[in-house]
Amino acid sequence: SKRSKFLERNRIAASKCRRKKRVEMDRLENKRLEAETENAALKMQLDALRCELNLCKHAIMAHASCNHLDVTAWIEHNA
Repeated sequence: SKRSKFLERNRIAASKCRRKKRVEMDRLENKRLEAETENAALKMQLDALRCELNLCKHAIMAHASCNHLDVTAWIEHNA
């Protein structure tokens, strides 16, 4: 009958819609996981760079008594 054909087409369309939604949700979940992984890597890189910066600052401070113009200027600017 006309009604059963309509219901069958509707069932197929609903199934297709749910499948597309699942695929999109999976894609977004993968994208979220990739973003979290990248964020963690960037945080580690930031920590390493901060550590390196502190080492550089300490190295400059160790030369405070040498009276080099650049070192003196840096110390005055960052004190």
